[in-house]
Amino acid sequence: MRIRMFSMAVLALLVSAGTTFGQEVTGTIAGNVLDKSGAGVPNASVTVTNTDQNIVIRTLETSDRGEYVATFLPVGHYAVTVEAKGFKKTIQTGIMVNVNDKLTVNFTLEVG
Repeated sequence: MRIRMFSMAVLALLVSAGTTFGQEVTGTIAGNVLDKSGAGVPNASVTVTNTDQNIVIRTLETSDRGEYVATFLPVGHYAVTVEAKGFKKTIQTGIMVNVNDKLTVNFTLEVG
């Protein structure tokens, strides 16, 4: 009887261990890319660079409304660069991502 109870307890621990979730250790940078009139700029290229390591972490395009989201970014310092046809290249630097951050970094592009 004791062996069966012990086995059931071990089984319960194993099953519950599989459903636990680890702590989040990354952050997110999201935002909008707009023109001077406030309209979203679709298909703009957004490059997220970890400046601590000088490596590009993510390159993506904005949605049809000018929105972008870069998820699962390791903790560190970042620069976000936006380029779109007909507009000047824009860079924001000194962005610090901490654990569980959900930062908003918006851009307003100048014609160029």
